[in-house]
Amino acid sequence: MIFTGQSLIGNYTYTSTRINDYEADDTIEGKRFIEIPLHNSNLAIEYEKGGFFFNTMGRYASKRYASDDNTDKVNGGYGSEDQFFVFRTDLSYKIPAPNLTFSLSIDNIFDREYYDIYIVPGRTFVLEVEYVF
Repeated sequence: MIFTGQSLIGNYTYTSTRINDYEADDTIEGKRFIEIPLHNSNLAIEYEKGGFFFNTMGRYASKRYASDDNTDKVNGGYGSEDQFFVFRTDLSYKIPAPNLTFSLSIDNIFDREYYDIYIVPGRTFVLEVEYVF
């Protein structure tokens, strides 16, 4: 990396699922499992120096099926499992002497609207103070 303390982390997952045999309903044989994306990936950049830590990450998941027969009629609304690409960032500072850490996390930075059966919350903030004794 360019700087000491910097990391680049990434992964990609391809998950091809098929229902091979289902005695209760043979019409769904050959269909994909529900709620499992075909493509899933993450890419993050981290930087740490002294007590400071910074991380920003992009997450992607392709469309998932919500119905066993893979005939989802809804896209972009209640009941659908949309594809999404969202970003998250974390910033923290650790004070070593009293074992105290202050953190701020922002998820879905660009406030992207998508559904995972229900609408997913937009941009969210988490402020955390951690004391270890």
